Amino acid sequence: MTPIEYRMELYDTSGRHRPIAVITAAGPFTPVSVGDRFDDEGWSRLDADDLPGAPASPRRYTVHSVKHVVTHEGDRIVARYCLNLSPFDGDRSPVWGADGAEWRRGHGRLWRRASVPERLEFKTLRRLFEIGRQLEVGIGQAA
Repeated sequence: MTPIEYRMELYDTSGRHRPIAVITAAGPFTPVSVGDRFDDEGWSRLDADDLPGAPASPRRYTVHSVKHVVTHEGDRIVARYCLNLSPFDGDRSPVWGADGAEWRRGHGRLWRRASVPERLEFKTLRRLFEIGRQLEVGIGQAA
């Protein structure tokens, strides 16, 4: 079986429309749609003078367009996933930390501590789910 190399090539559409980073992987990349936010939190840049973003201060982009290119190079297939990125300077979403929400790592993921209203809402939803499940069991027994 011919091995496949997956490459995500990132291009900045502002100014010279130049490549800024190439990321390779052993498997396919997650699908991205036009308009999606795409933040640089520390990519290795092709231009050493072009400083990468950081988790605390990412360089923010939106996906302008996507192109897929599949070629046969030597003994392997190369699947290129080319993303044209436009700089984004709008407001940061509270979901991603704009409100100073507290984040923590756990189980390999980044979690945000829920506020009191969110915790109460979750408890209410969980209770409603339990009531619904009890009703389903009761209806099933009655039939």
